[in-house]
Amino acid sequence: MLTNVIIEKNMSRYDLLVGEYLDIYGEREMCFFSWLKNGNTGSSVTWPKGDRLDIGYLSSKVEGINTADMVGIISGLKEQLPEWIGDLRIPEGYESYE
Repeated sequence: MLTNVIIEKNMSRYDLLVGEYLDIYGEREMCFFSWLKNGNTGSSVTWPKGDRLDIGYLSSKVEGINTADMVGIISGLKEQLPEWIGDLRIPEGYESYE
């Protein structure tokens, strides 16, 4: 499944491609998003479906998505696709971006 999703949070608009796939061993369902920051290309993030996500860790590992944007994107995905994300760990000071 590949879908275009628009998330609007905190005065920002995130144009995303989102989807699910099986890992290379065919054992785990994985989720991903690619932020089409420039309209046609951008950073991507993948994780096991239903996992707990640490926003601080994700934003430190993904080039091109700062912590505030990562909070907006991931919390927006959790609202639209709750089965994709288990729990969220949001860094202190960024709770208002959720």
